Amino acid sequence: MHKYYDRDTCKRIRFVQNIPYFRKMDQAILYKISYLLIEDRNIQIGDLILQQGIHSENIMIVMEGQVQVRSSDYWIGNLNKGSCFNVYRPFNKDKPAKINYYSNSENCQIVFLPINDLVSLCISDP
Repeated sequence: MHKYYDRDTCKRIRFVQNIPYFRKMDQAILYKISYLLIEDRNIQIGDLILQQGIHSENIMIVMEGQVQVRSSDYWIGNLNKGSCFNVYRPFNKDKPAKINYYSNSENCQIVFLPINDLVSLCISDP
């Protein structure tokens, strides 16, 4: 893979480093992982990002804005820029999300790290 760095690449690498699994990984691996990120730019305020009871095969990172975390009964808190969620659940298909995640700002941007792509990268580059 040809190394090309720009502001977006550096930003994606920093966000990947926020995921506990990847904190101490080599810069070359972080670079590859950063290219697996899929951006979702069309999230509106109040949109449901991840629903309680649904399994997602993506680790999710708040790139911009804020995400509200709620159960069906009460508000739990907010996740801000750089926060990661649904980090461990993609590795276990028998465990769906236990809470709901909603966009809580007009400029909310989430990036998704597909777990299947991540596993393929680990197999091809152990």
